[in-house]
Amino acid sequence: MYKIKLACTGKKEFSYKNQIINNKNIDDIVNNLNLRTYQYVEKGHFTYKTNVSKMFTCKFMEITCNDKITKNAFKNFIKKLKKIGFYSDDDSRVELIDTTTNNIVYGYHFQTMSELKDKKYDKKHKNTSRYAITKFFHNPTYVI
Repeated sequence: MYKIKLACTGKKEFSYKNQIINNKNIDDIVNNLNLRTYQYVEKGHFTYKTNVSKMFTCKFMEITCNDKITKNAFKNFIKKLKKIGFYSDDDSRVELIDTTTNNIVYGYHFQTMSELKDKKYDKKHKNTSRYAITKFFHNPTYVI
């Protein structure tokens, strides 16, 4: 399994039609992306990661893929995000991650489309974060 991951805690990371990405506009995003037409898209959800010691929560939009997609298909997906109204003030990262190893397969800066140079997480530390998930899309052709 793989996932497409975008940080969307604040408007500077990613916004949609100049608004923060949240449950109020996610239906519009799903419809405009036309997620049901992508053969590789299985489901989508928001992941909330709370660092317990710092009491700070990060939000990520994650789209689960049932198979590895090509680099070209991944770039086209990013272009589609731009076309429907996504924007990143911070030129944030869009990553395709192998969920079995947690390695970044492909990664690009959103605005510039420059490839990420740092595809590994160098620091090894104990994860003390708590996670919560809110589903926003499930492809009916896949059984949970």
